Amino acid sequence: MDCDYSNYGCAGGRPHLAMSFAKNNGYYLQSDYYYKTYQEKSLACQTSRSTNKKYMSTMVSKVMTFQSVATIQNIVQYQPVAVLLSANDCFIYFKTGVLRDEDCPCAMTDSYNQVSVNHAGVIVGFASSTQYAGCSGYWIVKNSWDVNWAESGYIKLCIRTSSSVGTCNV
Repeated sequence: MDCDYSNYGCAGGRPHLAMSFAKNNGYYLQSDYYYKTYQEKSLACQTSRSTNKKYMSTMVSKVMTFQSVATIQNIVQYQPVAVLLSANDCFIYFKTGVLRDEDCPCAMTDSYNQVSVNHAGVIVGFASSTQYAGCSGYWIVKNSWDVNWAESGYIKLCIRTSSSVGTCNV
């Protein structure tokens, strides 16, 4: 996020632009280029910290509006899927388990009652489960904040059975 000067990161960045940047310029694994929050660092690119840059051989990048759960599950079997979501206090302070809007509503709307998103994450997997009421399973979402957030930097979001809008507006 701090090396892509054309895409505003936490101040309004777009996942498809970040993926294009990574494809064209390479990227680092988190173990080689540890992410520091805005408060911990200057915004200067720190490429001198690692020489272990990776490159994508292929990348499928397409901006999509809502897709069916089955479509996203099919895609996620082959590659991660960047998603936009609503990150309010329910999301920010979540610790463990599966986050459901019924337990702690994280979905937000704007003044026109339209779905509102303010954060991005990456769906890296899913599990089918009827263990959680109102969920057919859950998405495994990687967040950029830190390995100390939620479950080692990941959160499980309910795949809702009764709504076209996902948990936290995913």
